[in-house]
Amino acid sequence: MWQFQITNNPNLTCVFVDDAAWSTTNWTNVDVTTTFVETQAECDAIAAINDISNEELLYVSPNPTTGILNILNTSKSIIEKVVVTNVLGKQVIQTRVNNNQIDISNLSNGVYFVNLIAKNGDKTSYKIVKN
Repeated sequence: MWQFQITNNPNLTCVFVDDAAWSTTNWTNVDVTTTFVETQAECDAIAAINDISNEELLYVSPNPTTGILNILNTSKSIIEKVVVTNVLGKQVIQTRVNNNQIDISNLSNGVYFVNLIAKNGDKTSYKIVKN
């Protein structure tokens, strides 16, 4: 396959592929809501995320990043902790937000999910690329 494009499909959250990391790196014409997965469990984990009601008021940048992620939170939710997982759903970092930043510089280059968890238990997730 020489070209892959799946844009303007905001409800398409999972695309099953043989190699999720390769697909994420090489097939970039996808909506931000779309994630490449290799198993049904990975897709189910994405579907299980409950969005913070004021998600549009939460931002994680820059994306892609080389290591330091900034969190801008102007929502009513108080972020209690941050959990970073790899594309296989394995937790690689769990921390509290420190000065509205998360340091992921020790992670290998690739695709990760930054899960912001509020004190009331609500969650939102951002797909980020670490270069």
